[in-house]
Amino acid sequence: MALGRCLLLLLLVALLNAGAALAEEFNIGPERRLLAGYDPVSYFEAPEPERGVRAFRLVRDGVEILFASDENRARFLADPEHYLPAYGGYCSFGVRMGQRLGVDPLAYRIVDDRLFLQHDPGTQRVWRMSERRNIAIADRVWPQIAEPTAAPE
Repeated sequence: MALGRCLLLLLLVALLNAGAALAEEFNIGPERRLLAGYDPVSYFEAPEPERGVRAFRLVRDGVEILFASDENRARFLADPEHYLPAYGGYCSFGVRMGQRLGVDPLAYRIVDDRLFLQHDPGTQRVWRMSERRNIAIADRVWPQIAEPTAAPE
């Protein structure tokens, strides 16, 4: 019986750690909220991104995602990969440079139906100068920096 409890405890710890690692792939800040609370669907559907509200929240892989409406939440649930920001919501230009940097959720671009966020409007201007090339480079770099670095032993 004690061995069974020990195995169950180890399984629970492993599952919790896996959820934490998934959450670290996203730019969520201390509040563990994607896009600083902006509705990811609204970037694609509204003229300007809209703030989400807790009444329409969703927690996915330890990350809180807020929506402006129940309809937007349903759209997201139908195709979450479409609405998630590129590179976990980190600055696209930062990823291109091999770094995970924070973003201004209002400094963004939709390119080929993908949401790209930038650190600030100035970074966004630099990003746009060679946008397609920057996307190609960031797409190659992201897998190398997406996962949290393992702690040294």
